[in-house]
Amino acid sequence: MEATKLNIEFTTKIGWMLLLGLLAFGPINAQENILLAYNEPSKPELYSSTDRTSSMQRNQEYLNETAIAESNKMVSEWQHKIANFDLAHLPDFQLEEPSKYHVALQDNNANIQARYDSEGNVIYASERYKNAKLPLKISKEISSNFPGWTFKSTLLAINYTRGKKTKRTYKIHLVMGNERKVLKYVY
Repeated sequence: MEATKLNIEFTTKIGWMLLLGLLAFGPINAQENILLAYNEPSKPELYSSTDRTSSMQRNQEYLNETAIAESNKMVSEWQHKIANFDLAHLPDFQLEEPSKYHVALQDNNANIQARYDSEGNVIYASERYKNAKLPLKISKEISSNFPGWTFKSTLLAINYTRGKKTKRTYKIHLVMGNERKVLKYVY
């Protein structure tokens, strides 16, 4: 993963974040804060709670619901960052003020919009991963049904809402010469 700068910004990006927040999460009220954070390995405190055990237990439902049957290192690493994200390290976090926090995490291959309650529980996550490794079952099925076709790219979308069934969608681009196909697997 390519690291980018960590920024908690309320400058020019706030307009885009408000728009994304409205599209992804619905109307935003006065008790909701939008925070923008980028992956930065030099700031590990953001991704490991001061009370790591309770953070893991608190977001274990999220990890269980979003886990992919076959190990996918990139996706797993991001999901653990989401589960362990520590709101208390953010300058605008106020424990005494009940609120919901919108956090955007991204790099070249991942784009994640997550919403946390004021206790750090993941209540919603919309995850997009470019070129995520396909599960072997899907890969074999495509290879047998589309002989001669080459995998060009994949997109994995995972949509999690606490208390609801998680939706996973793979969008696969295939090429054969000048022909192109897009396949979609939802489960």
